[in-house]
Amino acid sequence: MSLLKPIVLISLAWTFMASADDRIAVMGGWGMDDSLIQSKDIASASAYGIGWQSDVQASWHHSLLGYGKLLLVSEWHGLSGEHDGQHYDLNIYAVKPTLRFYASPDHSNDFFYEASLGIAYLDQREFEVIKLPTHFNFAMHFAAGWHLDQSRRWDVSLRYNHYSNGYLSNPNPGLDFASLVLSYQF
Repeated sequence: MSLLKPIVLISLAWTFMASADDRIAVMGGWGMDDSLIQSKDIASASAYGIGWQSDVQASWHHSLLGYGKLLLVSEWHGLSGEHDGQHYDLNIYAVKPTLRFYASPDHSNDFFYEASLGIAYLDQREFEVIKLPTHFNFAMHFAAGWHLDQSRRWDVSLRYNHYSNGYLSNPNPGLDFASLVLSYQF
């Protein structure tokens, strides 16, 4: 699978839209089995990707959830796997409004967690044993992360990613993978 096209497209878009609070991210991960939402096992698959996170300057406080802010996350994921001697590649392009929460108002606590829900386009409807009925799907992720330095420019997070049609059509097998995300704020 050629990485050049997604890297160029995201880099160009990010260049025109970037602000001082934006982050660029690289991701690597693995497919998951059917223990969560996904209906079949793709645990042998590998996942990788790039993306950017834009801070839209909206923040709030919730007594239970903590101090939140809204990010707009745009990313590309590539999945690669084998099943019954056949090789599969899948490109996913997603845009997800993301809620990121901290324990303190100045985000001095380095731990954060995220939840997102957005839309994705999958260039193939079949990946290994999973057959998706549509190219367009809902995209969601849940993550827990940590800032790696005092300036909070670098952070790392562990993310659960899910893509499915949300039962708008049947069947709804879904596609799950986990990823480790390293991001840098400009």
